[in-house]
Amino acid sequence: CMEINPSKVYEAYIIEYETATGKPFPYSKKPTPEEAADNPHVKSVIGPRLKALEDLSNQFLNSILTSTESVPYGIRWICRQIRELTKIKFPEATRAQMCSLIGGFFLLRFINPAIVTPQAFMLVDSKLSANSRRNLTLLAKILQNLANNVQFGGVKEFYMEPLNAFLDKNKSRLNDFLENLTRVDNLSEHLMLDKYLALGKTSEATINISLNEMYFVHSLLLHHLDVLAPATEDALRQILADLGQAPPQLPRGENATADLKLANRFENEPGNALSMRPERMYNETKYLLFSVLKVLPNILSNDTKDMKSQIESIAQYANDRKDVELGDKTRKILWNCRKLVQDGLLSDEDKYELLRKDAIQELMNYESYIQKSTTDLDRLKQVRAAIQEHNVFLQGQLQSYETYLVNVRQNCTTTSTSAASSSSSDKPSKTTSISLFKGGKSKNVTAKLSHVQLEKDGIIISSEVPDERKPGIMFQFSSPSPGVFNVAVSYKGRSLNEMKLQLDELLERQHN
Repeated sequence: CMEINPSKVYEAYIIEYETATGKPFPYSKKPTPEEAADNPHVKSVIGPRLKALEDLSNQFLNSILTSTESVPYGIRWICRQIRELTKIKFPEATRAQMCSLIGGFFLLRFINPAIVTPQAFMLVDSKLSANSRRNLTLLAKILQNLANNVQFGGVKEFYMEPLNAFLDKNKSRLNDFLENLTRVDNLSEHLMLDKYLALGKTSEATINISLNEMYFVHSLLLHHLDVLAPATEDALRQILADLGQAPPQLPRGENATADLKLANRFENEPGNALSMRPERMYNETKYLLFSVLKVLPNILSNDTKDMKSQIESIAQYANDRKDVELGDKTRKILWNCRKLVQDGLLSDEDKYELLRKDAIQELMNYESYIQKSTTDLDRLKQVRAAIQEHNVFLQGQLQSYETYLVNVRQNCTTTSTSAASSSSSDKPSKTTSISLFKGGKSKNVTAKLSHVQLEKDGIIISSEVPDERKPGIMFQFSSPSPGVFNVAVSYKGRSLNEMKLQLDELLERQHN
């Protein structure tokens, strides 16, 4: 046990003394926290515990500080976003303040939950003892204060102040670690979006949207048109002019949804491409060519040198087979290529060599993507199998617990053979349990116990009732059905309160 709260250590001292000597504790049983902290015995217990707690915290901290490369990219990317957004929102923020925000996210959301409840993350196989849970809670407090750059102190946790030296010593180390977490590639570089961009661009994009959402977007575009499209020849102005005013919002019952295929209305109008930037046109041409090569994968190889003739051959191939879609794409590719030659991005002399290289690279990337997807799929299948196996285990545990619960309900409300055969005039002793059922059948028997007796037997752990009133308080227990208990509280014969207790809730509270 590493409990360092003086009040709790003092309470344990009282129990230990009275158990060992059989005599009443000679000092005050309800000292103030400060008085408990000044007790020589309490000091002698807390001193070594503080050292042990500091050593344990140091072990955990060292494990965290050496785990940078083990932290998933997604978490590190979020830490990077926190840092960058903090710089934008609070340009005057210090290094300590910035690391405090990152640490508040990383430790509070991921590290400390696993420390405090390791069973929830399947890090331990058995239920933790109360002392173990308390030790881990203290450890989590230390790490969280360290991450937040906050010192211990105040009335509630004055006993944690000796650990401030540990915080000061390790503050810089943790800040270095938190900054290292943010040193990752941006999302597009990490996922190699440029490498696989063609895969998404060549597929049709479809969205599901309601009529009211479309009308609302329409009205927003009209309202902010001067900002979104300041040029009078902008395509957005032409589209909105054709659409007219935005329709009013529909009632909820008439607000249907629709699947919309997103397309460029100017895509098949070559003349409109004159306003397109050459770089954008080149990307569009590359995507179109890639979509063609996916359909005809064997038509292009590293030995192909004349990309221009190859595209013309594909156009002839589409024409011979009367493939309208393939023919339209090929004609658009040829038209764009001629325009790109004029703009200087492609050359007739090398037969579109740049486009050929990029097309081959896209195909190689595509094959690499397929292989990676296959590998990821195999891994996901393994994870799914492991989850299913664990689910079977949990179902078995649940079934065992439900069986146990049924047995508890039956056993806790039935008498033993000897109790069933005893005379109804027998009076229960002060400390024995009182059966509310005989032979498993309800007799609606009631049992009365005083507050003093329940407190003595350890049923009532703590109470705010003044000592002078406790003898006059009685609890009357009855059980109308297995697992359900009605409790009536009275003071000197006058009813005060009634409550219903469920066995399931009592067991859960005992577990927690």
